[in-house]
Amino acid sequence: MRYSLILFVLMTVFCLAAFSVQAQRFKTAVVAGLNMAQIDGDDLAGYRQPGINAGLRTSAQLSDRWQLGLELLFSQQGSDRGPDDPFLTNYDRIRFNMVEVPAMIQFSEWKIQLAAGLSYSRLINYRIRGIGGSNIASNFDIDRNNVSVLLGGTYFPSEKWGLDVRWTRAMFPLQVYSSLSGAETDQFLSYFVSFRLLFLLN
Repeated sequence: MRYSLILFVLMTVFCLAAFSVQAQRFKTAVVAGLNMAQIDGDDLAGYRQPGINAGLRTSAQLSDRWQLGLELLFSQQGSDRGPDDPFLTNYDRIRFNMVEVPAMIQFSEWKIQLAAGLSYSRLINYRIRGIGGSNIASNFDIDRNNVSVLLGGTYFPSEKWGLDVRWTRAMFPLQVYSSLSGAETDQFLSYFVSFRLLFLLN
């Protein structure tokens, strides 16, 4: 994941440089809502794993319609078994607790704001429930860093409040290794849809 770290550093430097130039023209908001998540590579299907998506957003005004946005989020991702999922899979439920740092370009028109960008994520901890119902997370070592692509939009019914929807997909799978042998066992590619409320502080 060396390249994801380099990309994260470059995006952060770029955003901070833009914020310093536009320091008198930035807005800060609190965001909170839910992720509906799933993972490719675990043989479980559907957006069945709800989780928290909450944190802070800062946007620098580049022009009347264009902004540069940076967020710091706590984001829960993962997957959950559904009634139609195969019983041959080793997993019943997967929960990832992540820190996310999305960097976005935003376009505003009327009460709508569209956003696209990249997000660096860092895995804090995880819980994996096996088919028998026990926590088997200690059986695995999982890569900690990743980069995702995101697309979203926010509707502002008032000057302070926004309703935000976002789709996020990891660009690279997280490599999963056996904690005993060190051999790779799976690759987990995470993606999710977020539904959030946004409140502008200034």
